[in-house]
Amino acid sequence: MGFSIKRGLRQDCPLSPLLFNVVGEAISGMLKKATVIRLCGNVGVGFGNTDISHIQFADNLLIFSVANDQSLKNFNRVLKIFELAAGLKLNISKSKIFGINVDNSRIRNWANSINYGWAFLPSTYLGLPLGHKKNLKSLWKQVLEKNIVNPIASQDGNMNADFSCIMGNGVKINFWNDNWSEMNSLKTSFPIIFGLALKMSGNIFEFGIWVTDVWVWKIELRRGLFEWEKALWLNFMEVLNKVVSTVPTINKLNWAGSVDGCYSPKSFFHRASSIGKLEDPIWRDVWCKFVPPKASGFVWKIVHQRLSVISELVKQGVPVSDHSFCSFCHCFPESINHILVQCEAVWHIRQRWCSLWHICMVFPSNVKDLLQGSVDGTVMVAWEWRWQRDGGSNQFNSRGIGCPRY
Repeated sequence: MGFSIKRGLRQDCPLSPLLFNVVGEAISGMLKKATVIRLCGNVGVGFGNTDISHIQFADNLLIFSVANDQSLKNFNRVLKIFELAAGLKLNISKSKIFGINVDNSRIRNWANSINYGWAFLPSTYLGLPLGHKKNLKSLWKQVLEKNIVNPIASQDGNMNADFSCIMGNGVKINFWNDNWSEMNSLKTSFPIIFGLALKMSGNIFEFGIWVTDVWVWKIELRRGLFEWEKALWLNFMEVLNKVVSTVPTINKLNWAGSVDGCYSPKSFFHRASSIGKLEDPIWRDVWCKFVPPKASGFVWKIVHQRLSVISELVKQGVPVSDHSFCSFCHCFPESINHILVQCEAVWHIRQRWCSLWHICMVFPSNVKDLLQGSVDGTVMVAWEWRWQRDGGSNQFNSRGIGCPRY
């Protein structure tokens, strides 16, 4: 039975990137050879004046050439030869020439001579800035808005809510607009008080004075307070007095994403990765100082179904014996929930354990519910598995199923 051989690969074929790298290495070798024999001129970069002629990323190619028309034409000839040899066609509509410290009129003439487009720096390449100054404010503003501000703001509403100011001398903190109290801002939290205030702008130090090392608020109102406004005013003053500084020190900025209030890339990563995710309360009971580390690690394996019981070994393709039933009751398949909670032999052991420690509880049908019910469940399950792992057959006495000797 014959079949025809054709060029091309199916989409998402695992051989595709490997074969493309082989072809990409060919064009890379041709460009390097052209610069070695001086057909094309490369560019020296860095303090060591390292020669560089091109950069490749997948099917994108960035070529660096000296500023003369002959070098550009020779680079173009190399690309044309590669087209004929490999069968890959250059996308002229997406190809452009950029000049670095070269007059735009010269760039335009060179581009027209080889039928390429042209543009000027700064620009973008593969979504990344190209030709910008590294400390340019407008450059990093786009990066922050795209990768940090917008993703967090879309979840929490406002990234500024993660930062709060801590009052020191109050010189650089805006009284009404900055987030320096337990509220987001006093202007939005107390609009009525803000409307009555005689001074609607200014920093904290303009709304009070230090009297014998004690801060005293001096907030003037346009009129006296009505009876129903007095409770609101007391609430407003209570909020202010909670965050007032005890000494006129330097103001600080607090980051809500870490315990110590200091911002770090690691704390930001943990905060960003936890957005929209609810923490399972079971881990607060498992990962605590009262539970031995071995028991905590064991419970983690239980919850994530990582114990080497027969049912899990079969899923992983591990050859096991034909007997897949529980080695204690010989009635049900051996699974994590069965061997630790549902098995009749385990149930008798648990009853003896609760009787010994005077614990009264209703046992659920799975391990996770048992652990969420009590921290004691963590120790009990780990103790129970130790008995089963060491072989429960030696732990039975003449009266039937009994407690392990240890």
